Amino acid sequence: MAINQSKINDPRFWAKWKAAGAVGNIYDSADKRGAISQYRHQQEVIGNLTKPDIKELERFEFREGPSTIDQQVRRYYLKLKSDRPDKAAQMLANTAPILQKGVHSVYDVQELCTQLYKHWSGFLIRYQGESYTMHSSQFQKV
Repeated sequence: MAINQSKINDPRFWAKWKAAGAVGNIYDSADKRGAISQYRHQQEVIGNLTKPDIKELERFEFREGPSTIDQQVRRYYLKLKSDRPDKAAQMLANTAPILQKGVHSVYDVQELCTQLYKHWSGFLIRYQGESYTMHSSQFQKV
């Protein structure tokens, strides 16, 4: 089975892959350890994330991925903090009230996506088995 680039970052694909009894994923064990080590070193050189932040981001990027909406936003926050800590603080301030209230409907997802879009392009928020994003200032189900 060949894996095209669009499937590599899609958690639905990997869930099906594992459920079908497939062994491994895009990286073999040695390559995966090397990629994680290189990623960790890169983050340490950049210097904007603490060691616990780096470890958490590694988990999201390489091991299990974010499963809750809070974790999805946390992943985007950490990625932004790595490059632009000033923008990450603002993103956190914009999204915190929504997350504190809780996401209970597609309207809440839309409100969250509207705030994320101020800081990110090309993001996805998974909610109840569907993926949502903003493109050209329009809320969309993907």
